Amino acid sequence: MNTKRIGLIFEGELKRILNDNGLVVLNLGYNEIGDLVVVNGKTRIIECKTTHHDYYYLSKNKIQSERLSELSKHNISVYYSIKFINKNKSVIKFYYMNNNVLKVFKKDEGYTLTDFLNHVKVE
Repeated sequence: MNTKRIGLIFEGELKRILNDNGLVVLNLGYNEIGDLVVVNGKTRIIECKTTHHDYYYLSKNKIQSERLSELSKHNISVYYSIKFINKNKSVIKFYYMNNNVLKVFKKDEGYTLTDFLNHVKVE
């Protein structure tokens, strides 16, 4: 299975998880921005990525990274959700962009699903 297909499957999986936890998720289709998540009337952008490594480099899609960074600088909440896949177990982590660009996302950093849900519900 190619990377794009794995990413689309993860995006659908994450959408179901977030919907099951009371978040409204609107899939924007194939795009260069991400999906919209609406919580308490506030819109957020979330971009899904997958990797078979313990890290993910934003430079893999520089144009998208720059667009998301610009949104973040204009007080729009932007998150990356990354599914780290290995042979035995997958881990989903969330990363918040707060007016700066993170260059590398590491598996042992970031929010868990519970942390992410708590963060967006009070933000």
